[in-house]
Amino acid sequence: MTACKLGDRFDREVWPQIEPGIKAQYERYGYTRNKGPELPSAPNGINQGEQIISLFGQDGTEYLRLDVFTSQSRNHTRWHYHTKDDGPDHKGNIDLYHNSLPKWGSE
Repeated sequence: MTACKLGDRFDREVWPQIEPGIKAQYERYGYTRNKGPELPSAPNGINQGEQIISLFGQDGTEYLRLDVFTSQSRNHTRWHYHTKDDGPDHKGNIDLYHNSLPKWGSE
């Protein structure tokens, strides 16, 4: 049996559920740039925290942040996003359970 990479599961199980909400924010605010997850001072050059990527609109401000919570045992991730309009509210909350994950960026 071939191991399923996390990216495959994200594409199949997470993205279809969060894409409509992210697309609606993009259509509302536009796009000028993104930030993350690269962080030169972090292990493997990838931010090991919850925040993955931020999107910035036509006015230059952040309007969406995609996050992933990783359990301490690294066998559970919860994918969600935050919007400029709803701040601390979590949108999405899609759970994936898997074998222990490597540090981000190590595969």
